[in-house]
Amino acid sequence: MITLDYRLSQIPSPKEASVDIANPAVDDFTYALFPGDIVFKVDDCDFSALWDWIPIVDFAAALRHIVHELKQTTDGQSVFEFTESEATIDFVRDEDVVTISASYVSCQAQVQLNELRTASDDFSNRVMAGVLQKQPGLKGNSILQQLLTQP
Repeated sequence: MITLDYRLSQIPSPKEASVDIANPAVDDFTYALFPGDIVFKVDDCDFSALWDWIPIVDFAAALRHIVHELKQTTDGQSVFEFTESEATIDFVRDEDVVTISASYVSCQAQVQLNELRTASDDFSNRVMAGVLQKQPGLKGNSILQQLLTQP
């Protein structure tokens, strides 16, 4: 079972303060805006990143992209690299099973690719809703839409 969620930071970052929220660029979403914690558990293995600075939109977009990449082959591999960190989460597909491991925890877990896809899509939708709740002016932002709805 996959648990995939997030918590936005309650403390504004200096990077966030320097962004024109009315017209953010791609880099603003991937480096500065909406930092927080990632909650990511697969069965008993916890890949959460409770560091309060993870760019949530970037993580959601990258996870969607990784799942899309894995769907293109029966035996692929993809890596998520945390922004401004050496920490990684590795995804290795073998047929319909994806093995997940991370550089910052000692466990690894296996999930069905379809379950990971569903969890990733649901997570992206929740991130979109949370971002729009916090900043309703981003509703028509094409960059945000593209990051969170396309692979």
